[in-house]
Amino acid sequence: MNGARLNPLVFWAVLAGLILPPLLFWLALWRGPSIGPRQAEQGMTSSAADWVLVDVRSREAFEAAHIQGAVNIPYKTFSAEPNGVWRDQLKGAAAIMVVCNVGVASARAVDTLRRSGFPQAVSVVGGLDGWAQVSKGGLCLAGGTRSEPREAISMVPRQEFSLLDQLVICAVAFGLKPLYEVLALVPVVLLWKFRDADLTALRRSMIAFFLGENACAVNFVFFNDQSRLWEYLHSYGMLVAFGLICYAFMEALDSRVIRFSAPGERCALLATCGQCYKHQQVRCTLYRVFLFVPPAAAVLALMLLTAKPGFRFVHGAVFGDDVLFGHPLVPQLFEVRLCPLLAIPLFIAAWGVLLLSREKGFHCSKILLAMGLGPLAFGLMRFLIYWGYSANPLWADAWEELTEFLFVAFLLWLVLGMKQVRSLWLARFGRTPSLSSQASC
Repeated sequence: MNGARLNPLVFWAVLAGLILPPLLFWLALWRGPSIGPRQAEQGMTSSAADWVLVDVRSREAFEAAHIQGAVNIPYKTFSAEPNGVWRDQLKGAAAIMVVCNVGVASARAVDTLRRSGFPQAVSVVGGLDGWAQVSKGGLCLAGGTRSEPREAISMVPRQEFSLLDQLVICAVAFGLKPLYEVLALVPVVLLWKFRDADLTALRRSMIAFFLGENACAVNFVFFNDQSRLWEYLHSYGMLVAFGLICYAFMEALDSRVIRFSAPGERCALLATCGQCYKHQQVRCTLYRVFLFVPPAAAVLALMLLTAKPGFRFVHGAVFGDDVLFGHPLVPQLFEVRLCPLLAIPLFIAAWGVLLLSREKGFHCSKILLAMGLGPLAFGLMRFLIYWGYSANPLWADAWEELTEFLFVAFLLWLVLGMKQVRSLWLARFGRTPSLSSQASC
């Protein structure tokens, strides 16, 4: 990366990363006829229509918990028993609604059912996860154990929020979040004229962060947090922002502090190493450190891959309004499955470049490493917050907003403290930096 120009491969990789996941998601969930969870719930409660709700999860998952009135026909049954008793169960139904955990298996089951002579079959978008968000506890699951009578229990547990809980969530949602969204634009304006690689990456990270957070606001205001597309745009904006921040700090550390990559400049660690690859046929000591980082980051990504997604919702009153808090299953899969699967190949590529090109490959390796650190950092942040506060997701939401505020505040503080930024803007307003301010830098 030279100045403000992006490597074309980086640009196309970022663009592909934006387009491919929602495209694959659409192919998996919306390739066939579907129905929204709210319409499906209305169909189940309507006495006028003979609707059947088919749960295609495994028998074990169905026995543990299921929507009242659902019929369990595991997905593999449709192909393993094409003329089985399930045909009699579905015969004469005005509509067949198929549900699974998130909507992937149900979409495939609908395709099979329609080819088997059931054109009235439709998939419930979002599965049980989406249904839970819409019903906010009004929908019921079958609970209890095999030895006990099965009875209806609330799908979304109710929680009594303390006055402190309610004050905190209102403060961060309606005060802190709008504040840091505006503050995120300040570094963009201050750094607009700079073409240094690290400052350019920092500016673009704030643009990505601003766009991502506003996608979150659009989802909250206009879609009641139910739009997966806007939630994906929110997550992707954060992912790109983290990746660019990682690159900005690595580039700043290299070009402004250590000067490892500058061919004609003295490395800051020369006094410690005693020899330098720039002038002698030796291996750089710092290179050995760089060689350790990509595989260590890849191992850290395994923490996410081994995490088990699950149902994480509660609802309760916030100053009189019933509010649902939690973390839907689809974003969980994005954070603990897709993010590490994106990051690990990039870490391996960064490591491979270092092995093959040695010190000369540091710049390319740095870009690949930053591209991998973006999804890893985002996935880890969400994992630590939402898994840590799964018992009370209200605080997970609050801490995410507080963390993002600290992130923006730190970067703004850093930019405001830079001598070259102050000098440029003071000159634009016809002022000259004081000798004391110059000496302090």
